[in-house]
Amino acid sequence: MRKEGRKLGLTFLSSLFVNMSIMISMIFLAGSAAIVRRHKPFDVHASKLSQVITGGVAGGIGVLLMVYSVQMPPIIIDLRQIPVVLTALWGRPLSAIIAASIITIYRLTMYSFNEASIWACAGLFIILTFTFLLRKTKLSMLQIGLFANLFGVLYISAHMYYFVADHSIYWSVIMPGYWIASWSAFLIAGVLILFLRRVYTSFSHLEETASIDFLTGLHNARSFDKVINASVHKAQEQNEPLALLLIDIDFFKRTNDTYGHPAGDAVLAQLGQVLAETCRAVDTISRNGGEEFSVILPGCALEDATQTAERIRKAVEERAFVLPDNSQINITVSVGVSLLAGTGMTTEQLIKQADDALYHAKKSGRNQVQVMA
Repeated sequence: MRKEGRKLGLTFLSSLFVNMSIMISMIFLAGSAAIVRRHKPFDVHASKLSQVITGGVAGGIGVLLMVYSVQMPPIIIDLRQIPVVLTALWGRPLSAIIAASIITIYRLTMYSFNEASIWACAGLFIILTFTFLLRKTKLSMLQIGLFANLFGVLYISAHMYYFVADHSIYWSVIMPGYWIASWSAFLIAGVLILFLRRVYTSFSHLEETASIDFLTGLHNARSFDKVINASVHKAQEQNEPLALLLIDIDFFKRTNDTYGHPAGDAVLAQLGQVLAETCRAVDTISRNGGEEFSVILPGCALEDATQTAERIRKAVEERAFVLPDNSQINITVSVGVSLLAGTGMTTEQLIKQADDALYHAKKSGRNQVQVMA
């Protein structure tokens, strides 16, 4: 009898260890896949589609845990409640409900339909409801998680005590093994999700940094290439106007040579401010390199684009640019304007036309706007 009990205990613990390994592996894979798709794992602000996917993945993990569950008729023991708790803790109600529903359907259709299975399935919805009620309190996320998991473990422990016939096995094997496995799995999974969310935040920050010009805070050349291609495609697809301004500081080399590179950097940074103040929120302003800037104007006809260019030129001309030694200088800019004409025009042609217009503005005396359309 003692030998059978030891054998049962080893089987029980090994099955729960398999459950832990499966759950942690699947959470890591699902979280990594979300990051690759540029989505934050278990994001409360996720779109409906992302919520459905998250719920489906969590439900799938729960089903997989049941496949490797410990069979102790009339109950099966596993860690399926943890994906539901984690989804309810960090996700949206839709995700948690989908996860619990998938697990419930699998439990009732693939295993025996009896009183034990009904209470087990009802428990999932009771646990997720309790978790969402906790989220409405002022408790920290850590406290909510600990209380939610405690409630889930207590519910399932009571469920097992009621339906397991041999209470000696319950107290000697099931209770200690299940509590250790449940808490270990929950804490490891929670730390893993926090890690994945931090990885996403770091990745997003690096990606954003890679597309921003460090001196002006505007888009850089890499970001400009990405945005202009997308803008041209959208404008041609929706048959909307699109204009491009290329802006170059007149005699900028003279400024650098006379006042020094720190002064030149100050001028570039302040010009970025002027452009941000002059353009619309929907416009994409970039520093394309050196003293050359650009503005992508979606939905902007040629006349409006020309007016914007002239407004920029005038604002720069009237602005006093403050240098690091607090002295002030005035600068001017030349602007080239081009307009996307027809569906057959390419991004390269649009940029070339703006560049040609800028060239003419320089050759015609600088501090002016030239149009090429």
